[in-house]
Amino acid sequence: GYVGLHQAAMLAKVGFKVVGIDQKSKIVEAISKGCISINQPELNDLVKQVTEKKLLKATLNGSAAARQADIIIICVPTPIKEDKMPNLSCIEDSCKTIAHNLSKGKLIIVESTLPPKTTKTFIAAILEKDSGLKCGLDFWLACCPERITPGKMLKEFAYNDRIIGGYNAESAEVAAEFFKTFAKGNILITDANTAEVAKLAENTFRDVNIAFANQLALI
Repeated sequence: GYVGLHQAAMLAKVGFKVVGIDQKSKIVEAISKGCISINQPELNDLVKQVTEKKLLKATLNGSAAARQADIIIICVPTPIKEDKMPNLSCIEDSCKTIAHNLSKGKLIIVESTLPPKTTKTFIAAILEKDSGLKCGLDFWLACCPERITPGKMLKEFAYNDRIIGGYNAESAEVAAEFFKTFAKGNILITDANTAEVAKLAENTFRDVNIAFANQLALI
């Protein structure tokens, strides 16, 4: 996806071995060849470099990738349905795939925009039920919403401040250690609920500014 590809490329750049998961075979085939259709500054060259070094590859097999990974990052869409309620079906599907292939010691990070309490209730419940493991004890879970602007994504991925909301304190600390390997901005540690609200507040502020600009244009 749009956010996931930038994230994957940057992590591969600093030395992580990254596997990107997508449901579309054309996207997987293109990334495996070092080609992408997203027109973003520097991204095309970076993807080509990291795929040639075999630090980034893509697959349709989410189960195998989740089973092999030490760190799993969820970057899936959470659109609004016609009734104005959030559609969490992509989050649910991702979590079920992860849970069925989950083992002790893994770190799971959710970067999608979420309604408050989704991480600590909805996501944690799926992961625990389908894996038989205990969140915060057997594996770590954190909400770290992305905060990047189209056109500046690679730069902002590295230099923006990060909000890390843990399922528990230990989850937040483990996630923070991961982000310190590549993030040059401030790392702000909090709980998952606070991180979810902070992301929604930021999105809402942006929406209000756009609406205000549109009103001025109409006037």
